[in-house]
Amino acid sequence: MVAVEDPTGGPVPAHVPADRVLKWTPETNPEMPNDPWAAYEKLREVAPGVFWSPESMESKGVWFATSYELCREVLQEHKRFTTSMDFAPGINNAWPRRLIPLELDPPDHQRYRSLLTPLFAPAAIDRLDAGILATATELIDDVLDDGHCDFMSQFASLLPGTVFIQLLGLDPTERDRCTGWVETFLRSGTAEERRQVGIDIQELLVGHIEAKRADPGPDLVSQLTLARVQGERIEDEYIQDICFLLFLAGLDTVGSGLGHMFRYLGEHEEKRQELIARPELIPEAIEELLRWNSFVNVSRTVRVDTELGGVPMKKGDHIHVVLVLADRDESVFDTPQDVNFERGQNPHLAFSAGVHRCVGSHLARRELRVAIEQWLTRVPDFHVPTGAQITYSPYAHFTIEHLPLEWSTNL
Repeated sequence: MVAVEDPTGGPVPAHVPADRVLKWTPETNPEMPNDPWAAYEKLREVAPGVFWSPESMESKGVWFATSYELCREVLQEHKRFTTSMDFAPGINNAWPRRLIPLELDPPDHQRYRSLLTPLFAPAAIDRLDAGILATATELIDDVLDDGHCDFMSQFASLLPGTVFIQLLGLDPTERDRCTGWVETFLRSGTAEERRQVGIDIQELLVGHIEAKRADPGPDLVSQLTLARVQGERIEDEYIQDICFLLFLAGLDTVGSGLGHMFRYLGEHEEKRQELIARPELIPEAIEELLRWNSFVNVSRTVRVDTELGGVPMKKGDHIHVVLVLADRDESVFDTPQDVNFERGQNPHLAFSAGVHRCVGSHLARRELRVAIEQWLTRVPDFHVPTGAQITYSPYAHFTIEHLPLEWSTNL
């Protein structure tokens, strides 16, 4: 690694080797809004493996893991690298309690994860198929005759938003308010606005959980009110914490993924035509685009004094796991910069790994598949107009802000 000459901008702990210090933060990188992958890719040359940035985390400093091997190690070694806020006080200021089961370590984690696993298993997702298809069809109907749309606001955010509302058994009229809350919480809000969103979501969930305890139905919240952990019913506040996590994951990540995939297909006609000619490749194409467009960088806290890639780390250090780089690591993927819908073995980390691997991955894949199938069938010539200015929000879930698509209305 190349050490910076003046690694100031925040305190550098004594255990951090001088040659592992690099002043870098995604939030202030000028290239991030236009091409976040290129911005991260430059780190591969100057910061292979792992480095410390004194400028990140409000100048408290943070580690970045940049290789596939080290990212996977962090994700899988929960006894060394934890999601628990017990080891990182003060990080989560917008939601005062744990996000369950994400911020729990085993064995507590497994008690709650085991409740969610069957609710998001393939068989359970099969029962949502008709609703996902109906929603995708309706959203395409709404824009089909226009010949253009802003894909992010008119489809990408609305499909998972509608599915999520149905899944939790909320009133369908709550969709737009809920998607707006998530946008404020993850990207556009100030610290005070984010705290207020946390309060608003909590108030919604309190009333909804009470209603479902009194009159349960087939939805996920009802199932949680009826479930038992070690013979005891789950307290309402824990159901709130589970549902808050689902708010962030269910409404935002699928919408972000849709945006990245449709931008790629809208800019690469030959790849779009490949899927039109061979629709059986769509599931594998989704895996490849998840790898190539990995967009969720997760974080962990060092639980015990340890080392990673030969670099010493202390209990309480924070570490960002840069999946963006891990999933384009040439030591794991042949020609990782190429998009190959017939890649075959594809051990990408887009859904994380280890005990906290995304419980909703089957639902996400189903929504992505239905969306791509329906657009390629009904709007096969969609494309990004020449000269369109596309920017990204520079946060942990970097998302396309607006994605214009155009198509012929004379098909």
